[in-house]
Formats: sequence, C-alpha cells, structure tokens
Amino acid sequence: MFCVGCKEMGSRVFFMTSLRHFSLGARWPDSPHAVISSLPTMDDVRGYEEKVPRVLHALKSGYPRFVVHEFVRELIDFYVAEHGLAGRAAVLIPSRRATQDLVDYIGCGLSSLRVEAAGADVYLVYFDAVDRDLAQQVRKFVQHTGCGISSRHAEDLLIAYGLRKSRFEEATFGGNALDQVERELAEQIACRQSDVLVCASGMNAFYAGFRAVRECQQSRGRTAWIQLGWLYLDSGCVLQEFLGEDECLECLYDVADLDALLARIRELGDRLAAVVVECPSNPLIRICDLNRIAEAVRAAGGVMVVDPTIASIYNVKVLPYADVLVTSLTKYASIEGDIMVGALAVNPASPHYGDLVLRTSAFHVPPYGRDLGRLAHEMQAAPDVIKKMNANA
Repeated sequence: MFCVGCKEMGSRVFFMTSLRHFSLGARWPDSPHAVISSLPTMDDVRGYEEKVPRVLHALKSGYPRFVVHEFVRELIDFYVAEHGLAGRAAVLIPSRRATQDLVDYIGCGLSSLRVEAAGADVYLVYFDAVDRDLAQQVRKFVQHTGCGISSRHAEDLLIAYGLRKSRFEEATFGGNALDQVERELAEQIACRQSDVLVCASGMNAFYAGFRAVRECQQSRGRTAWIQLGWLYLDSGCVLQEFLGEDECLECLYDVADLDALLARIRELGDRLAAVVVECPSNPLIRICDLNRIAEAVRAAGGVMVVDPTIASIYNVKVLPYADVLVTSLTKYASIEGDIMVGALAVNPASPHYGDLVLRTSAFHVPPYGRDLGRLAHEMQAAPDVIKKMNANA
C-alpha cells in the first residue's frame, strides 16, 4: 500500500510517504473518522467481498457507506433502548426527505422516528431485526444513496447524551466553511458559486442529480436512459434500481463506438431522458468524445450527466459538456482520507438549468457542519497535493 499525505506547517506543505505495511483492518489516517481501512493482501480483499468472518471482524471501521461506524452503531443502540425498540434493527438518516424516500421505496415493514432536531433533523428508521431480506434492502438503499449519518455527527450526539466524554481533536477551518468550500469548488469546476451544491457523499450527489433529472424529464414524457461505459458500482445500481417500470435503461459499454451511440440517440429522439457517463471511467480509465456526445444529447432534448471523480475536478474540466456534474470529494479534496463528501454542479448554459437547480436541492443531503469544517481546512492544501500526486504518477 502506498499513500501520500501532507502536513501543513506555516505556509509550507510537507509531503510524507507511507510506504510500509498496514495490518488487516488498520485505519488510515490514525483518526476515528478515517474512511480508509487496510486490506493488505488479495486474500483479504476476496475475504471482504465474500464476507469471511476473519476479515469482517478485523475491520473496526471502513468506507462509511459500506461499514457502519462504531459511533453510529453506539448511537443506534442508544436510541433503540431509549425508545423501547428491543428486537429492532435500525439506520440513522439526517434528512426528512431521504427518510421518506427510504420508507416509500421499501414499502411496508419500516417505521421512522425523529430522534433529534437540534440543528438538523435526525431520523431513526427501524424494522424487525430478524427480517434479513428487509435489512439488506435498507442497507443497500443507504449505501446507494449515500444518505447515512456521519461519524462526526454521531460523535457529537453521543457527547450530548453523555455517552462519550470529548470529541476527537483535529484541525478545522475557522471561518464560514460552507462558503469556503463552495468558492473553492466553483473555482475548480469553473462555475458560479451559486451553482454548486455540497452533498453528504459522492453517491448522494449522484442520487440527487439522478432524481432531479428523472423528475424533470418524466414531466416531458422522456423515459429512456443511456449508461455510457462502465460506471462505479453504486452509480450503476441507482440507475438499475430507481427507474420505474415505464422507464428503460440501455448500457452501451464501448465509449469509443461514437457512431453507435449517436445513432441510438437519434433513434430515441424525444424519448431520450439522459446520457450518464464517467469521464474518465471507473475503473477502466476510458475517455469518450464529450463534445460531440453533448451536442447530440442537447439536440435531442436529453440531459447530459457527467462524473469526473476518478481523475477529479482538479484535473479535468467537464462542466461545459454537462448539464449536471456530479463528483465525490472523498478521494482528492479530502486529502487526509477522513471525510465522506461530494458535490453537484448545474451548468448555467443548460436549457434545463431552471428545472434542475430547483430539483437538485430538494433531493440532496447536506454535509454535517464539522465535516464541512474539516473539508474546508483540507481543501486549502488540496491543489498542491494533487500536483504532487500527478508528478508521482
């Protein structure tokens, strides 16, 4: 494993390598909020995917959408006991809209309870603990939509209830963190600050963009979606799981076969809802002709959704070819690997701009304040870190 981090001392940034062995389950960085957990061998990776107890028991933390953080588990246990819900399993969601989306999506078997309203709503969604199929559906929804509560939010609530003594000490931004993050994102994406929406995770940004586009295009009778190339697993799952029976999804995996794509866009005509693409793609790192594709999609009245996460908004500028840009910030902007966060931007030149701006904000889950403060702090050094990563590569 090789990681590159940075430490800021005065006005200088010092880069440090971490070329050493990390034992199974070891966190990186050494913080309770780390989103990286070591799987040092291919046998460990396989064991994780196949749910081998040896591997799962070693993972005390991990990527928050996949591994329930110990602070979150502790808080859920507290609420379950506090509200007399013995025999119930639960998830915590810091959004009324996301909670309602979950309940509507699953249908029967779920109940929700607002458990905290200080600063932001938090809902406990609970269900019969012995219903494994239902538990799997709930877990997948939270994973795909990125709407779960963050470890810092859970930590603060545990302290408020007297279950923990103090929060983990870490550097944070001293001013208006949201304004700072939005301004930095607007500069990197090359858009106006007002057109940036910071989200609780990259998948939440994707989900909010998807829901906004779907609602916008459904009202016009447009129901045909195209996935161009391979997408990150959960992005593909959102398209597969959340489209309705009257909608269709086509996957055209060869991003270099421009003629086939353009022909299909023409064939769909006014049925085309959107084309969704990663540029570069994850994991094959393939590049499509965004310019010509965007022209064809716009001419047909469709929406172009582009995700540049794998190379980052620091390295590629894709907004001119997108109606909606969605991205994770966990991999690059969060240079220390201890924040789950994402962003969405709407292109003001898009003919769908008005509809999309109104709808995206309705579906996104905003980041917790402490996560924003930490992100604003780390993003100050992110451009230099990215330059170093590029030079190393």
